[in-house]
Amino acid sequence: MRLDGKVIIVTGAAQGLGRAFSVFLAGEGASVMAVDVADCRATTEEIDASRGSATGPVRFLVPLRGWSNVDKPGSVLYHPEEDRVFFEELRACLTAKVPIEEVDCDLEDYDFACALAGSFDEMFKSSTRKKVPG
Repeated sequence: MRLDGKVIIVTGAAQGLGRAFSVFLAGEGASVMAVDVADCRATTEEIDASRGSATGPVRFLVPLRGWSNVDKPGSVLYHPEEDRVFFEELRACLTAKVPIEEVDCDLEDYDFACALAGSFDEMFKSSTRKKVPG
């Protein structure tokens, strides 16, 4: 099965089946968007090593108001300083080629879903535009 020109989002991609599935799909030619609450760097490095270089656009969306409803203001899990440090480390680890889009909502908000869908649509159009003969 060849998946050239396809863009696939894999959740839980940092380990286990999600990681294995990501590597498999990339091996079949897909551009893989690896998503997890944990660090996916090892997954993307494995994809990169297995096919020479990762292809396709990459972008990070950061929910500025938290990762879920359980870490909203007033919750025992609300730690905005830790979130800020995490975002700073994320920025420090990424190359200038990887854009970070900050979204003023939490991960479970409708606005974040819309931003994710819009970002995916832009990446998909960008990826397919390059493959169409002109």
